[in-house]
Amino acid sequence: MHVADFRAACVGSKQVRHVLAALQRLGASRAGRAVPCRVAVRPGKNTLDNDEDLSEDALSLWRGHIAPQFRRRSAHSVPMARFDVRAVCGAVPFLYHGTAGPAAVHQAVDDMRHEGLLVVDTNETFSNVTPLDIVADIEQDGWPKRLVDMLRADVQADLDSLLDTHSFLQSSSCINQQLASRFGAESEVGLPCSNCLCSGCVPDGPSLRARCPILPEV
Repeated sequence: MHVADFRAACVGSKQVRHVLAALQRLGASRAGRAVPCRVAVRPGKNTLDNDEDLSEDALSLWRGHIAPQFRRRSAHSVPMARFDVRAVCGAVPFLYHGTAGPAAVHQAVDDMRHEGLLVVDTNETFSNVTPLDIVADIEQDGWPKRLVDMLRADVQADLDSLLDTHSFLQSSSCINQQLASRFGAESEVGLPCSNCLCSGCVPDGPSLRARCPILPEV
């Protein structure tokens, strides 16, 4: 799925990660690693003399998508090959990789770069594509309601965490003692911290409050 696919579904860029995570937690999909959706390369200093030097993936990408574009040379410009990883993953051998297909395309490009066959053009930047394997029909078995309930629980957990953090930063007591009580061993709960220089023990020192964007300075 490209970022444009999420926009078409009215999913903002900041929510994409949460939507993917929710679908995976439901067991409705598996997502692969997000990678740039397009690749642009120029010829390297070496030529392909022996097919055995390349993997099957790299050789397929070279023969099917890169070499033909390099052969269309222009007297006025450096040969350039551009391709969309989604189109490449629609055919073998990358089709067999499933959600790992886009990452395999980039790995094949990297293999050819190491062989000196091409140079990756960095003058262009491309948005990412996230390979998504749908493994169940989310319209069945009440999954939409399960998704809503799950997201509501996540929102409540985030709010509880924020309030807990707010309470922690508002406290004027020893910060290290509070941390030990929350995360330390049972024997450390309530014990004073000797020679502590936190803002709770040294009121005139740097304060955590000044570093927290959700709290006003006092």
